Amino acid sequence: MGMGPGGFAGGAGAKPTMRNAFMFGLLPEILAIVIPQILNGVAQATELYFIAYIGQLVNLACGIWLILNMLKALNEMRNAAGNPGFPRWPIIIPIYNWIYWLTMVPKEVQKAKQMRGMQPTSRNLALYFFFPVFALQADLNDLAGP
Repeated sequence: MGMGPGGFAGGAGAKPTMRNAFMFGLLPEILAIVIPQILNGVAQATELYFIAYIGQLVNLACGIWLILNMLKALNEMRNAAGNPGFPRWPIIIPIYNWIYWLTMVPKEVQKAKQMRGMQPTSRNLALYFFFPVFALQADLNDLAGP
């Protein structure tokens, strides 16, 4: 398959890749919260405070992992909806990114589902608010299914 805009494979109306939504969307967020706290506790207990910096590196790595997954999922949604001009830049704007995830993304998912002849529903908005990559990937899995 050829490379689409932005160097990602796929084209307009392309079928999204089926992925485990937990591993793709929730695991990076959970690890970014849990691992640094554990390492901070170990650093406090052992008085070896450099261990806390390792926790911060884990937090950074999980953040980068989540952003890369977010961009992959958004690109697949753009391709599935046949709208390559759908913006991805709002994810970097504080406050506005919540508006983006709660209004624009679910509408685009509904449009992609309608194009496939599916029921135009998306995940609960609370999921899109707290776990946007998980919610988007779960909706993309609906589109990727048989």
